[in-house]
Parts: sequence; C-alpha cells; structure tokens
Amino acid sequence: MQTIYKKKRNRTIVIYSIIFVIFIIVNPFNIFGFIRNIIIIPFNPIVHKGSALGMYISDKIDMISSIGTLYRDNQNLVEKVQELEAKNAILTDVKNENDKLRKELKLLPKDKFKFIGGDVILRDSLGGNQWIEINRGKNDGVTVGKAVVVDKSVLVGVVDKVDATTSRIRLITNPESIINVVTARTGAQAIILGLHGLSISAEDIKMDDDVVNGDVFVTSDIGNSFPRGLTVGVVQDITSSTDQLFRNAKILPSASLDDLQYVFVIE
Repeated sequence: MQTIYKKKRNRTIVIYSIIFVIFIIVNPFNIFGFIRNIIIIPFNPIVHKGSALGMYISDKIDMISSIGTLYRDNQNLVEKVQELEAKNAILTDVKNENDKLRKELKLLPKDKFKFIGGDVILRDSLGGNQWIEINRGKNDGVTVGKAVVVDKSVLVGVVDKVDATTSRIRLITNPESIINVVTARTGAQAIILGLHGLSISAEDIKMDDDVVNGDVFVTSDIGNSFPRGLTVGVVQDITSSTDQLFRNAKILPSASLDDLQYVFVIE
C-alpha cells in the first residue's frame, strides 16, 4: 500500500510541476516574470548560440536562393541569346536568298524577254526531278506552255498546269518533256527527251551532222512554244542508234534541278 501511495504522490508532484513550468513559460497574467527570467538566464548562451545558428542558416538559405535566382537569370539570358542567334540566322538566309534573286534578275536578258518570277513551293519527291510548283498563276499572267528559266536564260522546264495563284512546271527531265533543240556551234538539230527524272537525252541527230562532246544545245524556233536560244544542256556522250540512221547523246542539264529555289516564267 505504501508503494502505491508513493507512486501516486510522485505522479501528482510531476503533474503539478509540469503545470507550474508551463505557467511560468506562458506567464498568462505576467505574475511569473521574475521567476521566468531567473529560469531563462542560465539558458541565454544557448539561446544566443541558437539565434546565431539560425541567422547563419538563414544567410546560407538566402545565398542558395540568390544562386538559384542567378542561375535562372543566366538561363533566361542564354535562351534570349539563342533566340537572337536563330533570328540572325533567318535574316542571313533571307539576305542570301535576296542576293541570289537579285543576281539572277541581273543576269537575265531583261531587254529581250519579260519575266514572271516565282518561288518554288513544292517539289516532286516521289518520281524524281519531274515537276515543281511555284507560287505564281493565272492571276500573275502565267499560261500553259511557257518556258521556265534560271540564270542566263537556262531552260529548266515548261508550264503544264496553271491555277489562280500557283503553277506546275514540267521539268526537262520529265519523260513527257519533248523539246526541239539545235547546237549553238553548228545548228545541228535534235530532240531533247526526259529520262524518267534522271537525266535528258538528245535524240535523232543526223549521222552527218557536226556534233561533238562539249557542244551546247539550245532551244530552236521549230515546234516549241517558247523563244529560240534558251540553253538546255551540254553533250557528254554520243552513240549511234540501233538502226544506224541517227545518233543519240547524253545531255548534262545546264541548270541544277535538285535545288531550284527561284524560277522565271517567260511571258
């Protein structure tokens, strides 16, 4: 019984002690101020050190936050620089295209022909170099059958379909292309045929006509709906036909048909 009584008494003392300490700390009616100060004084060094530690941690957190802010600002700056570089690249590309366009306009014989300039907006991607589409059409004066050129009147194709604002150009490598030509050197006649978008060939050259490798074929004024004298290509290899009545020649087109960007329709 005595043991139980002691345990109860000790528990009661502990409970009252806790309540007393809480009252001192909370000090609801400011009646324990003096006692509270006496109790807290021994802990002042710890409180000061804790305060200093808190300030140190706060400073470090502020520094880390500043580093994060600087990093974000740096990333934003890098992105802006990249954006400016991209815009500069676009402007440079546009300038190069404009320079090329001005160069081609200067090279074309403007005193002889009238031209309708157009951008290539679509290209035959499945059948090879057989056709392209440009952003000029009926509204701009383009009509079917007109020659399409680049550089110094170099023939690249013929208009074969026209809509209000666009036109399709049948390139000289198209197997449906048939162009009457003559050599610039001797006037020997031939017919240029497209070879399935791969190259072009000069057919029906008379056996006794003077045609050699390196000769340049130009358009003739026979059978074509466009002017004479447009450059078509250069003779590379001459062979005899199967019946030995004519000769044929492989022709290297004078224009690079793979990378056409600007073309001119002759009115």
